[in-house]
Amino acid sequence: MVSLMSRRALLIYGVTPRSGTNYLHDLLALHPDAEPSDFVYEAGLNLFADELERYARSLTGFWNRWVEQDIPTQAVLQALGQGLLDLIGQDLDPERLMLTKTPYPRNIGLAPQLFPDAHLLIIVRSPTAVVASSVRTWGSDVAAAASRWATGAREILRFCDQHADTKVIKYEDLVEDPAAVVRTGLAEVGLPANSFPFDGVSALPVRGSSAIASDSPVTWHPVDRPAGFDPADRGTELSERNRDTVAAVVGGLPSEFGYEALPRPALARRLTARGRVTAYSAADRLSLTPSKL
Repeated sequence: MVSLMSRRALLIYGVTPRSGTNYLHDLLALHPDAEPSDFVYEAGLNLFADELERYARSLTGFWNRWVEQDIPTQAVLQALGQGLLDLIGQDLDPERLMLTKTPYPRNIGLAPQLFPDAHLLIIVRSPTAVVASSVRTWGSDVAAAASRWATGAREILRFCDQHADTKVIKYEDLVEDPAAVVRTGLAEVGLPANSFPFDGVSALPVRGSSAIASDSPVTWHPVDRPAGFDPADRGTELSERNRDTVAAVVGGLPSEFGYEALPRPALARRLTARGRVTAYSAADRLSLTPSKL
């Protein structure tokens, strides 16, 4: 079987939208040996990978019924992955590391099969901060945003159980000391730190911040960083009621990433929070959007 070699690529995954994939991506893109893919804003290569796996299994099953060799499903998956990377990187320098990102970790478990030669970084952010930012950005329902975080967290934890060497970056660490985290990320993907413009980190524009947007819609176009800009802990904006809802949804998952466990609400508040989560879940199963929970 011919071995296929994909172009050099770094795939950045977030635990859920609003987890800092833009910031990590834009920081690493400062390296002269890295180049972002601008084929599509969010590549989302993993989102429908389960359908590619079903296709690959069906195709190799068909082939193997008619030929005298055992063609592995992995060969087809790798060819499909290489084709996708070639497509989104068609206008880029093949000698540079292509960057692409998605805030959704769905089907991340198939990434090593589709893109065996690619590097992979994951970024997580505290659930309360993600929820607060989601509410600011899209007016998201609190239980829905917390549920997305919990789903993404479980997906990442399953992946890390099978790939113990996976690098998971905390958004809060990245904001506190971007240079230190960038050095770690560069070492992870094999880029030399001595050619990285660390002096330009503090001047990096901001993309997609719900704090800067204020009364205007959130924009993903780069804007100048305001003086005193500090996105580290949006979670403090949540009311006690909404924090109870988040705690009821995420349970002990935050501690798996080194976050402090959310305070366990008193019984009455806990029952109220569970009621809001139950109402959201029921409406979600009916494809309804609760107007107010």
